[in-house]
Amino acid sequence: MSLNKYSNLFFRNGFVHIPNFFTTSEAKRIQYYADSLEEWKEEKGKWMIYFEKDKNKNMKKSRIENFINYEPKFKDFLHNRIIPSLNTVNKSNMVLFKDKMNWKSPGGKGFNAHQDQPAWNDFPPKKFVSVALFGNKSSIENGCLEFVKNKHLEGLFEYEKKNLGELTREIEKSLKWEPIETTPRDILFFDSFAPHRSGPNNSKKARRIFYFTFNDITEGEHYDNYIIKKREISPPDIEREGKEVKFKGTKYNLANPLE
Repeated sequence: MSLNKYSNLFFRNGFVHIPNFFTTSEAKRIQYYADSLEEWKEEKGKWMIYFEKDKNKNMKKSRIENFINYEPKFKDFLHNRIIPSLNTVNKSNMVLFKDKMNWKSPGGKGFNAHQDQPAWNDFPPKKFVSVALFGNKSSIENGCLEFVKNKHLEGLFEYEKKNLGELTREIEKSLKWEPIETTPRDILFFDSFAPHRSGPNNSKKARRIFYFTFNDITEGEHYDNYIIKKREISPPDIEREGKEVKFKGTKYNLANPLE
């Protein structure tokens, strides 16, 4: 598969969706990794699991971060299959900044309209690029990603003062949003300045998306420092030791449904 045309679209639009990028076998591997993470239990000092309350006030897994170093086969897949393609699409050599998978359980809330850049602007890179892999089909019904084309070169838009990074309602309404429905065979690349959002999950099954965020290797490696800072600001439930942790509107937690 030639990635040149997709590289042009990426730089023009700020994101690019490539259908059927993965083979059927690779797609099954991605789904297997999503299934596997579903079974992981909380463990202090390792991977970081976060929860949200569903409509019945039950705690459901919402996010897991810092897992890739504990899943060597997935790490090999990332380095052998994903990063070379990212380097081609972005036309530079990239290094991993952070890893996560988001669950959106049935009835789970969406992510408000935002740009990612304000979440990580305390680190040196001037921009980041994220790669999304899909643990199952994403659709309008279960809250697929939505993007706005050609807005990533306009810098940061005005955002809600109380909720870091969230676009104001006026800005959000003025933009033309495009839903991106996907399968596990697809891949999606997006710029940290590209406005995006997702709706609630109105289906009966969880929607699962992996996000691997990278920066240009010339701007340094920051994975370990990010994890340290994230743990300080927003420790996972098991590490809070009774402390109250605020998520909404805080650093590293832009527009997500955690509170």
